[in-house]
Amino acid sequence: MTGELVSKSSLRIEWFKISIIGVMCMAQTFPYYLVNSTVPTIFRAEGLDLKDFWAFSLLTIPAWAKVLWAPLVDSYGWRKIGLRKSWIVACTMLGALSLFLLLPAPPSPSVLPFVVGVLFLHMLIMQTQDIAVDAYTLENLKPHERGAGAAFKVFAETIGEAAALGGLMFIYTQATFGGQSGWGAMVIVAAILLVLFTTPVILRLEPPLDSEIVRRRAAGERPNLLRFVKRLDTPAIAALLFVGGFINFMLPALIGPMLIDNGFALLEVGVILGVVTPVGAPLGAIASGALITRFGLPQILLALAAFAAIAFVWASFSAALEFSQNTMLTLLAERLSKTSLSFGENIGIVNAIITLIPVVAVVAALHMVFTVSRMGWASRVQAGTDFSLHGAIYNIGRTAAVALSPFLASFVGWSVFICVMGVLIVSLCLVYRTVLPAIERLADRRRVFEGEAPHTPLANSSSHSRNHMLDNGPDIGKIE
Repeated sequence: MTGELVSKSSLRIEWFKISIIGVMCMAQTFPYYLVNSTVPTIFRAEGLDLKDFWAFSLLTIPAWAKVLWAPLVDSYGWRKIGLRKSWIVACTMLGALSLFLLLPAPPSPSVLPFVVGVLFLHMLIMQTQDIAVDAYTLENLKPHERGAGAAFKVFAETIGEAAALGGLMFIYTQATFGGQSGWGAMVIVAAILLVLFTTPVILRLEPPLDSEIVRRRAAGERPNLLRFVKRLDTPAIAALLFVGGFINFMLPALIGPMLIDNGFALLEVGVILGVVTPVGAPLGAIASGALITRFGLPQILLALAAFAAIAFVWASFSAALEFSQNTMLTLLAERLSKTSLSFGENIGIVNAIITLIPVVAVVAALHMVFTVSRMGWASRVQAGTDFSLHGAIYNIGRTAAVALSPFLASFVGWSVFICVMGVLIVSLCLVYRTVLPAIERLADRRRVFEGEAPHTPLANSSSHSRNHMLDNGPDIGKIE
């Protein structure tokens, strides 16, 4: 009986800790979507040709080039402030200051090289912060907290995404700040929000490192890239992450430009994304996080494949109608209201919101699946390095997606493009489910070789693993 109480206590989820991690993830997501979604959408509205959008793919390079200095960030820091927090504080301040360089360059095709150059510098700084945030996350989340932690992480990321998309786009079109134009006001507010989002993390004391990490580092063991490269599970994990990043980011990178091309004004795009993102992304993240913990990854991947097929077929149909027709869903909404409600001129906005919420939910859920997997694949001894390397490979796929997807969309049209995305995502889910057991076996062998206990409960296909965890609680501390 006592053992059972100890086991259940060891499985308690520390929500305050998870909320702090979520705030950090919100802070690092905000600049990413500012750079890779908000600014490109504004440039499209200002007349930038879709075929010139390849330039924005350069801004995703820091997301995978950071592996070159990840071991440095993972190993060193000012311990008076905190090994991780010293990097987080410095990068936040430098990142906010770098945004002010954009003030004299309001968007137009002629200033694209300068804006991309400044944003590239900004992303170098923020991706360095990302290494420290990832290390902090993995070092503080216990294995049984990964599902809840990843769900809250993705949920918080959507708040940062919504602030970058809906909030900043509204400011660009409607507001001024300190005598600045819409562009200047947006830049200033973005810098302020970046600091505000990070403030709770800056104020909180950083928890001490895990005793195993301290012991190994005292013995001279340091994070390094070569250890990652030599692992038996690295090729399979790398292939899956690259393909996942490529497929899962092809459409999100172009949702704003797609809406512009379908006749929506920039303010309307901000309204649509400002509703779709905070509704669809948390829906996908929270639902998948809860279901992963209960049923395991294989079942969720099957369910996600089925849901994605429906969501993307519907989105393709709506895009073919340019979101302007009285589709079945809006007619149903009018009937359910039991009034003579007519959406009138806003029918396109309503249709776009109803159509894109399931699509965004699918993308968020799939991203959630990859996040949980990456948490399990990274070692505790070099958490920041491993998670950054996994993220780097994932983001190389994103870079390829941002570079190639505009050409595909301009060639086949938006409706066919969305349909192709649906086929690719369904295929990815099925392939992911097929190869996952083999990858987990390789990862377990590697953990044993590196002196860590093998355990992959979230990859199991039934509740048996959860019962096993409850029955064997004292072993939880050895799980990785």
